[in-house]
Amino acid sequence: MPGSAVLVATARLMTTDDLPRVLAAEQLCFPQENWSEQTFRDELRYGPDARSYIVAERSGIQVGYAGMKYGPHEARIVKLAVAPEHRHRGVGRLLLFILLRDASARGHTEVHLEVRSDNRQALRLYESAHFERVAVRRGYYDQGKVDAIAMRRQLPFLD
Repeated sequence: MPGSAVLVATARLMTTDDLPRVLAAEQLCFPQENWSEQTFRDELRYGPDARSYIVAERSGIQVGYAGMKYGPHEARIVKLAVAPEHRHRGVGRLLLFILLRDASARGHTEVHLEVRSDNRQALRLYESAHFERVAVRRGYYDQGKVDAIAMRRQLPFLD
């Protein structure tokens, strides 16, 4: 966005202590289909071999979070959210870069995700990171009202 300042943020592993802030952001970022506290707790219990959840912070304030599941042959991004007031400042790109780097370091050859077809900002982010559209999943979101775009990125992560 023209005139927006670049946001300097750091990322770290998510803990259960982050959940109150994550849940508040989850309501804002995914109002129709947000995860519950129990879902996040269950995901965090899997541990780092099967899941990776991270939070981005700036000056001690959580500004975004993301998560990935690891299978035997692929990695799947299951969450990537940036607080509305911190968008267009590189937070989403930082989170995505960390997830891709981690998947590559683990030896994965592909990363997959689904994104709402009406989420133009997310589509631009993923396409700028060399994800390709591979399928449309009709009625995937919002109780069958919104399609999902399935995307894939080949690894290793080189750029």
